[in-house]
This record gives sequence, C-alpha cells and structure tokens, in this order.
Amino acid sequence: MTIAYLVNQYPKVSHSFIRREIAGLEACDIQVKRFSIRSCASELVDQADQLELQKTRFVLGVGIVGLCFSLLRTALTRPIRLLKTLELTLKIGWGSDRGVLNHLAYLAEACLLLGWFSESDIEKVHAHFGTNST
Repeated sequence: MTIAYLVNQYPKVSHSFIRREIAGLEACDIQVKRFSIRSCASELVDQADQLELQKTRFVLGVGIVGLCFSLLRTALTRPIRLLKTLELTLKIGWGSDRGVLNHLAYLAEACLLLGWFSESDIEKVHAHFGTNST
C-alpha cells in the first residue's frame, strides 16, 4: 500500500510527531510519500528533518507555470470533472472573503497533487491539520 501524507508545511521543527508516524508506517512495510504545500527548509536544524526534506515534494515549489501546466493536463485528461470542479470553485470563491483567485489557485494545487498522486499510485491520502492542505 502507498499512502500520501499531505501537510501545509513539512518538515517543520514542531512536526516531529508526524515524522515518527511516518517512520512507524514504513516499519510496517507501508510506503509513504510526503507532500507539502510550502517548504520551510530555512528553519530546519535537525538532521532528521533535513532528511525528510529530501523526501518531500512541494506544491508551491513548481511555480505558477507548473500549476498552470497541471490545470491544462487535468483539462485534457479529465475535462468533465475539471469543469464540475471549476463550477464549484467559482461558487465557493464568489461567496468567500478570500475571493475567486485564491480558490482558483487551490484548484490548480489540487490538479498538481492529482497528477503526483496518480504517478505514485497513491491509494490513500492523510492530510494533517484542517488548513490549506485539506
């Protein structure tokens, strides 16, 4: 089984418990892929966190071009689902204090993660904390 761990910022000094959870899962022969919305590499001093950093993929690390490409790829491979999701994104965005543009960015991030999860044969996604990553 391959699962994804998705966190807003990982690895982070205060997230050593997540690192321990992942180590426990891997000890049970469960493959864990690490995904984070943003990096906090400059804060890391612990060697274990630095090793985790090398195993983690960062959504915002691909830049705006990478996010746009992921939207295009999803439009080509899943056009109807993307249109339905875009409709929902616009509906939520118009009623939100964050606005439509932020929600369109979240959609692009989700499309990128969809591609990464598909490439890695992810069966389950575990999102820590109820923030941006969820």
